[in-house]
Amino acid sequence: MTTSATPPIQPFAISFGADNATLEPQGQVLTRRMSDLEGLFADGDAWARAVADGDPVVYTVVSSPVPEVPRELPQSITTIYPGETGGEFWMTKGHQHPDPQGEIYLGLSGHGGLLLFDGERAEWLEMSPGTIGYIPPGWAHRSVNVGDEPYRFLAVYPGSAGHDYGWVVEHGMGLRARRVDNGLRARRADNGLQARRADNGLQARPVDDGLQARPVDDGLQARRADNGLWACRVDNAARPAAARVDLVPFGAPAGKPRTGKP
Repeated sequence: MTTSATPPIQPFAISFGADNATLEPQGQVLTRRMSDLEGLFADGDAWARAVADGDPVVYTVVSSPVPEVPRELPQSITTIYPGETGGEFWMTKGHQHPDPQGEIYLGLSGHGGLLLFDGERAEWLEMSPGTIGYIPPGWAHRSVNVGDEPYRFLAVYPGSAGHDYGWVVEHGMGLRARRVDNGLRARRADNGLQARRADNGLQARPVDDGLQARPVDDGLQARRADNGLWACRVDNAARPAAARVDLVPFGAPAGKPRTGKP
């Protein structure tokens, strides 16, 4: 099967390659270029320059043959390539389900984030291999590659959910994800998210046995040991993606007001 199957569908097995975004048997394949993301990046001039400079592929979606029809449960693997436009990480268009249904994303490779917005409140979930992100009914969602390699995830969703991309263009997504270049990282405040500076380049985070300090730029991390603090060098690619993300207020594309719930 190379396209969507026609119900009734008989039981069958699907194999997938987590590292190369393959599904076998394979259904439809969707390719999104920069020109397909018009109005979604905050810096419209940077977007236009990227389109003029080769119109790169931002992400692809490989689906299984299971169709998007009621009572079926389609699956797909999305690959978001690394990149930035106007300082904003490359991302999917984002959508809301016209038929409010839950959905799950399973991180396969790379580092990403799952941004959710219900029209009033935004949530950010860090995604890495083995992480399952749950999307409740009624929440618009967008995936973001916050690393330096392709970020891939498996999506499983009800076939009747549908995809409303226009809702995101009209209402925005509450927050934008940008690279941290100045020692800032996102922290949760009581009423949302805020970014704070670590004066010495280290960010302290709670762990089960004390505090763990994370660096901003130098590839070192310090952890509390029984007799004090010890430091060890970590691979930059293995550092948590959140340490490199600044979540800033979204507003809405083209200055449109953010009103109402989906």
